[in-house]
Amino acid sequence: MNKISTIILLTISLTGSAQHILGKWYMVNRSGLTEFKITKDSLVSRSMFPNLTPKGGREASPYDTIVTLDSKALIISRANGDTSKYTAMVIFDITNDLFQMAWNASDTAMGDIHSLIEFHKAESEPLFGYYIYNEKLLSRLNQMKDLRTMTLQDFKQYAEVYVNKIESTNSAFEQYNAGYAAVTYHFQLITQALFDSGFNPIQNNSAVVGVYKKYYDNPEVKNIMQKGLPKD
Repeated sequence: MNKISTIILLTISLTGSAQHILGKWYMVNRSGLTEFKITKDSLVSRSMFPNLTPKGGREASPYDTIVTLDSKALIISRANGDTSKYTAMVIFDITNDLFQMAWNASDTAMGDIHSLIEFHKAESEPLFGYYIYNEKLLSRLNQMKDLRTMTLQDFKQYAEVYVNKIESTNSAFEQYNAGYAAVTYHFQLITQALFDSGFNPIQNNSAVVGVYKKYYDNPEVKNIMQKGLPKD
């Protein structure tokens, strides 16, 4: 397992004990999807091809509990490397179809659950996350507009959504970025922008590169994309 996959697995493997998030969930990545089956006491994960054919075996990770706050939920487990402490993964924007797994939440370990909850209650920074799709939504994603049908006008609208995501998250990402994380971050923003623009977000890297090659040299597109470039 490569470093990016390991980080994602260790992070997502803390996910949930609440009834409304039990079941199968999926995250889009550059080569397919990651499936997460959330049971009452653990999360079972495996890598999938875009057609939902498994790439390998399953891996199970236990969790302790989930605590729902006003606008987010904490998925609490024993800290990796120090089981005397607890850590929390933060999820937010939770619906029956979709939730987001925060990548910019404070990575804090504490000796008791109450202190950990109070710490996260006091946190007020905006959260940004990975889209995690419910199994029921997955079939509907494949009924969304096909990326191959994207017109120039469609691409310009998508580009506006994508650049807005970069501009709103860039400051937080600069603090979070550990080098290799940039690949995952930008591909997530691409698939999120596709979803928000009405296109099927289940895409691999080559499909995305293909549509970029088709439209990126258009002057209007370049002008939009320039807004998302780092400022000197």
